[in-house]
Amino acid sequence: MADFKSLKNPDLIQAFHLVQYDPTPERQGEFMQEVVKARYLTAASFNPEPDVDEEGNLKFSEDATISFPDIHNDKGEKFFPAFSDWKSMQKWELREGQHVVGMTFDDYAGMVLQDKDAAGFVINPFGENIRIERQVITALKQQQAAYLKRQQLTYERNHPEQAASNAPMEFHELSSYPEKMLEEITEFLKQQPVKKAYMQGVIQGDRKGCMFVLEHQGKDEAIFGGIARIAQPYMQGMYLYMATPVSDLGQKAIEGLEPFYEL
Repeated sequence: MADFKSLKNPDLIQAFHLVQYDPTPERQGEFMQEVVKARYLTAASFNPEPDVDEEGNLKFSEDATISFPDIHNDKGEKFFPAFSDWKSMQKWELREGQHVVGMTFDDYAGMVLQDKDAAGFVINPFGENIRIERQVITALKQQQAAYLKRQQLTYERNHPEQAASNAPMEFHELSSYPEKMLEEITEFLKQQPVKKAYMQGVIQGDRKGCMFVLEHQGKDEAIFGGIARIAQPYMQGMYLYMATPVSDLGQKAIEGLEPFYEL
């Protein structure tokens, strides 16, 4: 079962209080970085209701749909609640059929931007009451997209031969890697519907990097995006690849490899 009770976001809460005390652009930027990096908890309902195994893990059907609660402020604006830790989550009274689930900034961004009636999401609505409004979410997503585009353009400018080719991938076992990165990714996976996760070294032309292969339920984007956010500070010029074991690429990558994470 996902260890939601151990989830904490002290850097997020500290950054919030610092920006309240000293609202400079630098403090604002630091706070927004923590909003994007943080992991959250919320309530969710599933249809059909998931099964629960002996260890308390939820087992979802392939066609399961998910719905999230919302709350409204004094102006009647709609926000999705997000909780930074278990203590804050306990202030939400779970209704019949609701389960606690883990969430990321990208999860909330997708929910808000796809719902024309949503004004944003609110972190700890019964505590700090931190509102992250639609226009802020839009700006943060644009910044993310611009950063990724700059990274791609920089690579293509420095490696024109690779940009124009489709070099085959070669896989190898990683002899060394940042252990803290893998610890953080493992903690993230505990909050996601992931059964197994593998990590493999990759060489593609003159690109070097690593590939994560995930056996999971739900949408790729949220889980892959969460891993990418965690791994990015540790990559140091290396490239990050994602796949699932049902793909030909994923099958080739994990051949003879043991998972580093398994439920």
